[in-house]
Amino acid sequence: MGGNIAQTFVLTYPERVEKLILAASFAVMNQQARLFLDAVLSVYEGGATTKQMFDLIAPWLFSASFLNEPDNAAYLVYDENDPDQQPFYAWKNQYLAQQSFNVVSRLHEIKTPTLIISGEMDRLAHLEDSLLLTEKIEHAILKTIPKSGHLINFEYPDLFHSSVLEFL
Repeated sequence: MGGNIAQTFVLTYPERVEKLILAASFAVMNQQARLFLDAVLSVYEGGATTKQMFDLIAPWLFSASFLNEPDNAAYLVYDENDPDQQPFYAWKNQYLAQQSFNVVSRLHEIKTPTLIISGEMDRLAHLEDSLLLTEKIEHAILKTIPKSGHLINFEYPDLFHSSVLEFL
C-alpha cells in the first residue's frame, strides 16, 4: 500500500519529491495477487478469526527459503496480545484501494529519480510488476533482492538498507 501512496503523491506533487523508493510495489495489482486476496477477503468475511487470517496470509509474505530457516519461526507466530492488530475493516478497505489502483498509463509522468526494490520470489508484487515500473518510469533503477519474498526488509534487512542508503 505504501508504494501506491508514494506513486499517487509523486504524480500529484512532483515538485515535493526529490527521490522516490518503491519496495515490493506495483502500478496495477497482478492477477495472482488479486485472486489470492479476493479469496482471503471471502474467508475473512465468512467469519475467520484474525489468527486464522494471519496463518493464511503469512506464508505468502516470505520466500520459501526464509520460511525454511528455524531461526525465522518467530515471524509465523501470531501474537494475540499485540495492541497494534489491524482490524478487519481496515484490512478490507486497504485491499479494496489496492485492488482498484492503476497508474500504468501515468507512470511516464514520473520524472523523479526512482529506486525500485523487488524480491525475486515475491508472490504479491511480482518481479514483472517491478520491471513494468522500471520500464515506464524515466529515471528508475531496479534492485532485485535474490531469494527474497514480499517482506524484503525482514528477509534481507542489511541488503535492503544498504540499497536505500546508496540510492539516497
